[in-house]
Amino acid sequence: MKEDIATLPEYNLLKDEYALFYQVQLDTSRTCVYWNEDIDLPSDSIYEYSKN
Repeated sequence: MKEDIATLPEYNLLKDEYALFYQVQLDTSRTCVYWNEDIDLPSDSIYEYSKN
């Protein structure tokens, strides 16, 4: 995920606004974590990150 945080402006907020990181939520389908309307992380991405 380091690459995404470094290259995608939306993810920079997680680094710049430290408190935002702790506001993570799970969507109702339980297939995606999200922080706000612009920042989310789908389960398939989480799975791919875990394999690396």
